[in-house]
Amino acid sequence: MIRQNEEYINFTNNLKLQLKQFDIQNKFSEIIFLCIGTNKVIGDMIGPMVGERLEKETKNLQKYLPKKMIVYGNMNNTINLKNVEQVLSFLSYQYQDPFLITIDTALGKEENIKQVFISNGEIEIGKALNNGIKYQSHINIKGVVGKYHCQIQKNINTLKNINIKTIEEMSEMICNGIKDTVKKLTE
Repeated sequence: MIRQNEEYINFTNNLKLQLKQFDIQNKFSEIIFLCIGTNKVIGDMIGPMVGERLEKETKNLQKYLPKKMIVYGNMNNTINLKNVEQVLSFLSYQYQDPFLITIDTALGKEENIKQVFISNGEIEIGKALNNGIKYQSHINIKGVVGKYHCQIQKNINTLKNINIKTIEEMSEMICNGIKDTVKKLTE
């Protein structure tokens, strides 16, 4: 069981506020979790790990929020810079009005390492590799795993040398935060 520390409480409160702002209970055809990352680099596994965990929870969560919840991206079927545009094209064709939540790893300021940030609107994935792709997402959840450098090779080395325990803890916190928030959404 995850500790209810201040960061976790802030994350769930912020996520709940964002979800209520969009009025997802009365709008949108379904909720899609787009879990970005690769299983080849430890530091970029937050998205796939969250996707793996969320896939096991979506049917249970529909008791609290009667919307179809679909997860794209997990440890076996990753979504990354090579295939994200194809996946986004498929989503726009397959679903009429989905609510999109993107979950991804990020590099950032040293003081933000191990923190999770929520935003909405445009997101850019792959920015640390100077090869970013931008798209619109209703909610963006980014876990900062290491320090951003202006040099691509340093960023790659940073992502390769992240402790797996850090990724597991952040993935667990994000997944549990999503579950707890959905359960409390009707309060």
